[in-house]
Amino acid sequence: MRTWNYVLAPDSVPASIYVTFLNKLEGIVFGTMFGDDETIIHHYLGKGATILSLTNGYASRSKPLLIRLMNEHDDSWFADSAIPNGPRSWDTAIANAFTAAVEELCEKLGSNITGWQYGKIHTMTYNHPLGMVKPLEKIFNRGPYPSGGDIDTVNMRASTHHQPERVIVVPSYRQIVNLADMKASLSGHAPGQSGQVASKHYADFIKPWLKVEHHPMLFERSMIEANAEGALRLSPR
Repeated sequence: MRTWNYVLAPDSVPASIYVTFLNKLEGIVFGTMFGDDETIIHHYLGKGATILSLTNGYASRSKPLLIRLMNEHDDSWFADSAIPNGPRSWDTAIANAFTAAVEELCEKLGSNITGWQYGKIHTMTYNHPLGMVKPLEKIFNRGPYPSGGDIDTVNMRASTHHQPERVIVVPSYRQIVNLADMKASLSGHAPGQSGQVASKHYADFIKPWLKVEHHPMLFERSMIEANAEGALRLSPR
């Protein structure tokens, strides 16, 4: 951890430790208010109420409070804890969270710390509505892909407290507009330009999107015609 560059990269071991530790610490610290009722804690930390809303307005808002409380290091936060045998000091809470994080990583990834890459416990899958029905997910879904970042990084890969391994919010579209030369503008999105699963363009943008690569934006007709793969002509009968 001493040599970590603080980047949540998919191949980073310290990133796995940090993110898992933070997840455990949030549960311990805010558990003092809500007790061991995981349903309440998860909703407070951002879990949505329905399948149509996977997160709520509280997602990530607990982080600034957690950081402030840690900096204040006031043990009175734990004085009236709703958890009977919970920690009574910040030092104990932090130690317990770190121990729990290491135990979870050992359980998920084994005892060899060199195998604790962040991308193994933080993945993104492009889910199709029909892919929710097994075994159709093998046809319609794409992934999972090892993913870096979290809800606080510029290249965001957000997940919820109760499912930290599942990325659910990402910047699906990126655009760089060159106002001095619009023809030099770039963009990128995923998974692909086509919604037809048999098309070669169904998922061909995923790899460049994962690498934060872009393609030219074709602003002029001549550029479009020069790069056209085909043409669809609609003729009246």
